[in-house]
Amino acid sequence: ADAVAALVEAIGGHPAIVIVEDLHWADAGSVAVFERLASTRPDGLLLIGTYRTEELSRRLPGGDMLARLERRHDVARIHLDRLDRSEGAAFLASAYGRPVPSSVSDAMYERTGGNPFFLEELAGCCGDIEPDQLAGQPLPWTLEEVVRRQLDGLSGTDRRVAEAAAILGPSA
Repeated sequence: ADAVAALVEAIGGHPAIVIVEDLHWADAGSVAVFERLASTRPDGLLLIGTYRTEELSRRLPGGDMLARLERRHDVARIHLDRLDRSEGAAFLASAYGRPVPSSVSDAMYERTGGNPFFLEELAGCCGDIEPDQLAGQPLPWTLEEVVRRQLDGLSGTDRRVAEAAAILGPSA
């Protein structure tokens, strides 16, 4: 209740969007805040929650809450699929500010399977490489490789903290 009151006070009656990602992994406290916001619906607030259907479980706090919320008439559920090849090409064109060659968009699609997060991370891991040259680069094949490359620049202590956080998972 205190977290919701503080958020409503911070919004101050102005239009606002609150986005809570990965509700399938949410802990009980986060679920309580999200559900209270959904129930009280403060004026001017658009509440968005994301979750992966395949990782949703009624054994977790987020799973029970989502089942309750989906029965309400004022909740809209929008299912987002993976991007198809043309959507992936449009995504890359938007990211780079210009169209990319079809060989590049095809190579990126083959690596990511149309997963927008992986596509964004893969494009981002390439640094200053021109998009026209991406198809010929030794790009990571998995999201794990992308994340591992991002961790390579961390100090030993920071890397151990990140690895511990990954092992602890969503219930920690």
